[in-house]
Amino acid sequence: MRNGLDAARGIALGADMAGVALPVLRALINNGEEGARRLLESMIYQVKTILFMTGARRVEELWSRPITIHGRLLDEAEARGIDPRKYIYQVRPNTLLWRMRNG
Repeated sequence: MRNGLDAARGIALGADMAGVALPVLRALINNGEEGARRLLESMIYQVKTILFMTGARRVEELWSRPITIHGRLLDEAEARGIDPRKYIYQVRPNTLLWRMRNG
């Protein structure tokens, strides 16, 4: 994950969390603690913006928000033989039901 948008996308697609070690370590090496802090604040702001734009109040609510898959992600999925429509309409709803039942 390179930014807050990547993190929000991953969570919306079903991830439980997003790893941001590489960009944070790069910011730390290049700009010290202040650079790492600014990067993390920027990522948090980006995720909060996505929450606002989707009407979600908490990050885990992204799991249940509608998604669209297009552009590079759609191209990459299709190149690997993955049908995004099957994921959106079959796999993802089943995962959401399991999460709701098992809290």
